Amino acid sequence: MKSKILITGGAGFIGGFLADAFQRRGDSVRIVDSLARGRRDPFLEALLAHPEVEFSKRDLLRDDALSDVGEGYTHIFH
Repeated sequence: MKSKILITGGAGFIGGFLADAFQRRGDSVRIVDSLARGRRDPFLEALLAHPEVEFSKRDLLRDDALSDVGEGYTHIFH
Protein backbone atom coordinates (compact mmCIF):
# COMPACT_ATOMS: atom_id res chain seq x y z
CA MET A 1 0.00 0.00 0.00
CA LYS A 2 1.29 3.43 -0.94
CA SER A 3 1.97 5.72 2.02
CA LYS A 4 1.82 9.50 2.21
CA ILE A 5 4.89 10.74 4.10
CA LEU A 6 5.68 14.16 5.63
CA ILE A 7 9.31 14.80 6.59
CA THR A 8 10.26 17.99 8.39
CA GLY A 9 13.94 18.80 8.05
CA GLY A 10 13.89 16.72 4.90
CA ALA A 11 16.66 18.66 3.19
CA GLY A 12 19.16 17.60 5.83
CA PHE A 13 21.28 14.46 5.87
CA ILE A 14 18.94 12.12 7.76
CA GLY A 15 15.72 13.59 6.38
CA GLY A 16 17.04 13.45 2.84
CA PHE A 17 17.94 9.79 3.09
CA LEU A 18 14.55 9.02 4.64
CA ALA A 19 12.83 10.82 1.78
CA ASP A 20 14.94 8.95 -0.74
CA ALA A 21 14.14 5.58 0.82
CA PHE A 22 10.39 6.25 0.84
CA GLN A 23 10.27 7.57 -2.73
CA ARG A 24 12.22 4.51 -3.91
CA ARG A 25 9.59 2.38 -2.19
CA GLY A 26 6.94 4.17 -4.24
CA ASP A 27 5.49 6.37 -1.53
CA SER A 28 4.39 10.00 -1.87
CA VAL A 29 6.78 12.28 0.05
CA ARG A 30 6.42 15.91 1.16
CA ILE A 31 9.65 17.50 2.40
CA VAL A 32 9.41 20.58 4.61
CA ASP A 33 12.60 22.46 5.42
CA SER A 34 13.70 26.03 6.14
CA LEU A 35 16.91 25.60 4.13
CA ALA A 36 18.77 27.13 7.05
CA ARG A 37 21.95 25.73 5.46
CA GLY A 38 21.30 28.25 2.73
CA ARG A 39 21.01 26.06 -0.34
CA ARG A 40 19.30 23.25 -2.20
CA ASP A 41 22.11 20.77 -2.76
CA PRO A 42 22.38 18.30 -5.68
CA PHE A 43 20.99 15.44 -3.55
CA LEU A 44 17.82 17.41 -2.80
CA GLU A 45 17.50 18.49 -6.43
CA ALA A 46 17.71 14.85 -7.53
CA LEU A 47 14.96 13.92 -5.04
CA LEU A 48 12.74 16.70 -6.32
CA ALA A 49 13.07 15.36 -9.86
CA HIS A 50 10.78 12.50 -8.83
CA PRO A 51 7.08 13.22 -9.40
CA GLU A 52 6.10 11.76 -6.02
CA VAL A 53 8.35 14.16 -4.06
CA GLU A 54 7.25 17.69 -3.17
CA PHE A 55 9.13 20.41 -1.32
CA SER A 56 7.91 23.29 0.83
CA LYS A 57 10.26 25.90 2.25
CA ARG A 58 8.93 26.68 5.71
CA ASP A 59 10.18 27.96 9.05
CA LEU A 60 8.70 25.59 11.61
CA LEU A 61 8.98 28.28 14.28
CA ARG A 62 5.99 29.98 12.67
CA ASP A 63 2.55 28.88 13.89
CA ASP A 64 1.20 28.57 10.35
CA ALA A 65 4.23 26.74 8.89
CA LEU A 66 2.30 23.58 8.06
CA SER A 67 -1.11 25.10 7.38
CA ASP A 68 -1.00 24.45 3.64
CA VAL A 69 0.92 21.16 3.31
CA GLY A 70 -2.24 19.10 3.14
CA GLU A 71 -3.52 16.30 5.29
CA GLY A 72 -4.00 12.56 5.26
CA TYR A 73 -0.38 11.69 5.97
CA THR A 74 0.15 8.09 7.03
CA HIS A 75 3.55 8.88 8.57
CA ILE A 76 5.21 12.06 9.86
CA PHE A 77 8.92 12.26 10.63
CA HIS A 78 10.18 15.25 12.58
